[in-house]
Amino acid sequence: MKKLVSIILVCVLTLSAMVIPASADEIYYPCYVGTWTNTDSGNPIKLEIYSVTGNSMDFDFQYGQFAVNVYNATISGTKVNGSYYEVWDGGDFVVNGTITLDLGDSCIWLYWHPYENGRDGGVRSYQMTNGGFQYKTVAEDPIKVLVNGAQLSFEQEPVIVNDRVLVPMRAIFEALGATVTWVPANRHHGDGATADKGNKSIVLEIDSTYMSISENGKATEITLDTPSILYNGYTLVPVRAVSEAFDANVTWDGETRTVSISE
Repeated sequence: MKKLVSIILVCVLTLSAMVIPASADEIYYPCYVGTWTNTDSGNPIKLEIYSVTGNSMDFDFQYGQFAVNVYNATISGTKVNGSYYEVWDGGDFVVNGTITLDLGDSCIWLYWHPYENGRDGGVRSYQMTNGGFQYKTVAEDPIKVLVNGAQLSFEQEPVIVNDRVLVPMRAIFEALGATVTWVPANRHHGDGATADKGNKSIVLEIDSTYMSISENGKATEITLDTPSILYNGYTLVPVRAVSEAFDANVTWDGETRTVSISE
């Protein structure tokens, strides 16, 4: 049976004010190169990530005495999607399947869907850990937010979650000329806020992926890539979504880490 070589790459942890350690464009995938293990399944499980090139990743996966190689797995956001096909025992035994990795800042979730001679083994999930792993933040410069060319000042710095910039709610709404009203939780809704400007009103609920927009008595609901969150005692909202809801134009400069909003 195949022998997995243990290669552990320890990456440097740099402190930042982000909710999760990530750059505006991508996470630092080479940090994940190394050996990851699971000890809770009853069988020894190892995942060895040994190559990251562009948007692809190569790795080995071992479950007990079962081991396969996965080449050119596709990286999409924090997800890595790969497949394998191998013939064993002189052609009498075919193993194939898919493996999806969900890369986190402290562990990797591995989802394995195997087939053995056509028999569906179902989807199995495992949490993989690496005792020497530390996440490296790619970009360290603070995020700047400009409204009509003027830079905003925040008590809580903007953060990046799921490749989306989140900013303190009251500061951004007031900069856009909106009035903010805090709405405490009740039987039907969690904590949230209403922002009013002219004949338009938007409603956000903490941890919800939906935002309601009302204008001239007509209400619509849009889906957010990233919900509003509570962080360090502040309510942070996705800057692009709320700004565009008030008809502003939003651009992002990844090199300078600057959000520019124009009305």
